[in-house]
Amino acid sequence: MQITFNNQVMDIDTNCTVLQLLILQNLADKQGIAVAVNNQVVPRAQWPHVQLDYNQSVVVFTAAQGG
Repeated sequence: MQITFNNQVMDIDTNCTVLQLLILQNLADKQGIAVAVNNQVVPRAQWPHVQLDYNQSVVVFTAAQGG
């Protein structure tokens, strides 16, 4: 099935969770990131439980310090 990941269309397995997608992208263990699915932030504790559906948009944000 197709999703959009950080503005790029990609194919994933139909039973893919947010965590599985992050593992595939080598981001699962990265600190200081947040994930939004269809513009809704998904808490880290929910990553293993949130199933991705066809045509959803997933965006990974990196925390940045500013002043």
